[in-house]
Amino acid sequence: MKATVMLVSSLISLIMILPALSLPVSADGFSYVRPSPQEQWGPLKEVGQYAMISHDGKIQKMILSISIKNTDLLNSQGLVWIFPIPSAAIDARIEVLSNVTQFDGGAASDSINRSLAGDYSLIYGSQLFLLPFSYALTVDIKPDPYYPYGGYLGFGSTGSAGKGSNEPAVDIVEHIESHGLTTELISAEDNQAIYEYLTDVGLTPTAGLLEALDGYNSSEYSFVISWVNNPNEILSGPHQYDYQQGYNYYSIGIYVEFPCQMIYFPMKLTSMYGHDVKIPIVLQITGFVGAPEADEMMLDSLGAKEKYFVQDGYEFDTDLSDFFFDVYSQSEIADGKLQTLKYTEIRMDGYADYMTDDIWVPLNPPLKEMSMSFLVDNHFIFTIFILAIASMLASLIGAMIVYREQSPEKARFAILGLANLATIVGLVIAAYKLKINSRFVQDESGEATEKGIGIYLFSFIMLFVLFASVSQAFVALALGL
Repeated sequence: MKATVMLVSSLISLIMILPALSLPVSADGFSYVRPSPQEQWGPLKEVGQYAMISHDGKIQKMILSISIKNTDLLNSQGLVWIFPIPSAAIDARIEVLSNVTQFDGGAASDSINRSLAGDYSLIYGSQLFLLPFSYALTVDIKPDPYYPYGGYLGFGSTGSAGKGSNEPAVDIVEHIESHGLTTELISAEDNQAIYEYLTDVGLTPTAGLLEALDGYNSSEYSFVISWVNNPNEILSGPHQYDYQQGYNYYSIGIYVEFPCQMIYFPMKLTSMYGHDVKIPIVLQITGFVGAPEADEMMLDSLGAKEKYFVQDGYEFDTDLSDFFFDVYSQSEIADGKLQTLKYTEIRMDGYADYMTDDIWVPLNPPLKEMSMSFLVDNHFIFTIFILAIASMLASLIGAMIVYREQSPEKARFAILGLANLATIVGLVIAAYKLKINSRFVQDESGEATEKGIGIYLFSFIMLFVLFASVSQAFVALALGL
């Protein structure tokens, strides 16, 4: 009996401290601009690059955006934008979209921490007397300081697409004219064919562009070419103001989808901007995915870093329905609103001449992020699981301690612990109704023990909070919260 009292005293001390210690663009190809008919075509100075990407395992859907200063649009006589896609043109599709709202969620670790705080409040609260303090027993993790910038890409409505005319060496698979832009999806036999095509468009390519295109095999890649034919139409649309630099900028966006086994983002042509141009790049990809794969020196030079975010109640224009419907189920999307949006954000910032390779991103995230994704979607199941395991262990070990001199039936005590799913009241009722001190244990003589049920219940409560605290710390450490 004395040993039992000492054990209980030790457990009380541990229970008081353990919960407090528990851890819980245009993106991107290359853009040319001609300031006046008398001047040569040259690189367009970009404000920033942005891409929104979704991938269902077979088809990639990507919205590419380039942000341009109003002065560049006002003073230019033309603007041409080119980027490759790793697919035959006949298998791809392009559109011009409107009202594209960038993702603007919080760090996934913060979302998980909030979920765990609520989950463990319920777990500790199952003991009732801890209910007023249950939320205080969970640790408030400081928010991750790394947040994406929010924004609005306003650019017209969906343009109509049609089959263009075929040239001998260039096949124009789609042609769109909408809101000041002309956009074409083409395939070409070789670089010379692209050279002639761009010349017909009004752009005289430099030798550097043709050299940069050498890595794109005509049978495996096709190109999206887009040029501004009416700057005033763009200038009349939505824009944002950069208070730091003191100018308006406009976001031009193009939607493209194509078959692809991994997530693809074109960057190689961006290197043509040279060493004097520094371009920030933001990729927002639905779901949690892996780290970008490309030339390691390039990624290090650009400071490439992936972060994981969660946004509740993301609202989108109906034009974007196809972008989400193949990735999310109908039940997850209601009236143009995604209830819970998980996404990966990859940021890069550096000089253009470092951008010598296209980026590929694997669909499967690291184990930690995969676990975080599961918790975002299934935190209620997680709560019940932890509550059940902690209850069974507390009941089993509590019985082995209190009735250690008898022969407690371990399986029956473990199952008895599940009564705690109905709070400690359910366990108290079950323990007395089942008369555990006479039916679940016996001494060596075969007689029922006289030890009270109250000691077992007190031991259960202490052990339950102990195991819950340990599990909370383990989960938080495993997820890096």
